[in-house]
Amino acid sequence: MVILFILWILANVAIFINFRAFSSYDVPTFPAIVINYVVCVLTGSLFISMGWIDSPPVFETLASPNFSTALYIAMGMGSFFIASFYLMGLTTQLSGVAVASLSARISFVIPVLVNLFIWKSGGKDYDFINYLGLFLAITAVGLVSYKPSKMTAPTEYKDDKKKYLAIILPILVFLVSGTIDTTFNYTVREDVQIVLPNQQGIFSILLFGIAGLTGITVFTILFLKKKVTMTKRSVIGGICLGIPNFFSIFLLLKVLSGFKGDGALVFPIFNISVILIAAIASYFFFKEKLSLINKLGLALAIFAILLISYQEVQNAF
Repeated sequence: MVILFILWILANVAIFINFRAFSSYDVPTFPAIVINYVVCVLTGSLFISMGWIDSPPVFETLASPNFSTALYIAMGMGSFFIASFYLMGLTTQLSGVAVASLSARISFVIPVLVNLFIWKSGGKDYDFINYLGLFLAITAVGLVSYKPSKMTAPTEYKDDKKKYLAIILPILVFLVSGTIDTTFNYTVREDVQIVLPNQQGIFSILLFGIAGLTGITVFTILFLKKKVTMTKRSVIGGICLGIPNFFSIFLLLKVLSGFKGDGALVFPIFNISVILIAAIASYFFFKEKLSLINKLGLALAIFAILLISYQEVQNAF
């Protein structure tokens, strides 16, 4: 399970690197996102057909009693993927990259709180040290995301509507991102079993298929209005993004299942690990400089991981 956890982290770091490369190589983002969803479906289908992902026949899965609920969830989640992307774009335009990024990254608080105080589920009893680790994890995310030159909005607000949107949009990004993670967490809970372990590959394909259909529909409308176009760079970018993106969702489900749906443990460690490795990757690949505050955040992130998982570390030795 530790290997799957590491691969899940690396898949998400690869997504971050791809998006970072989009800006460096002027890759149109929305067309690349649409291609990415198609590639996700093809990647999952290939791995299942080759037997590399354990899965029952498609029609057997679709006909199983539990999977009817999973199908409805997949439809909603696929639409949420597009909504999340659109909200991130609007938030970036109005409030800046740092605000949009922080809103999405800190959203892991939602599944953590739901796990601890609503479902009251997990593989262990959380004590003061664990809660301190969660608090430090949130603080670490803020410190690592802090960019002084980008914290101000990219444009001046000329009317009250934009001022209100600048407040509302980051909140929506936070809520949508947190809802997506919480829903994934819910589908693999042992007491619910909406998506069984051997159904997670097909469920992932369905998610991306619905997101892809939604994206293609929106792209077609915009294309007919001559507002977007498909370029070679978009296709290449979408292919490079799609492969790790499929595994980011498939492995998320696998890891959550392996930890018995304990999102309170999984999501904080995952998020700050991705931020930690992505920051290091940005430094080496894109020459992004880390401020003293960013470095403090990285150190705090490592400490937070130890506090959140200190029982597991003790048991390992």
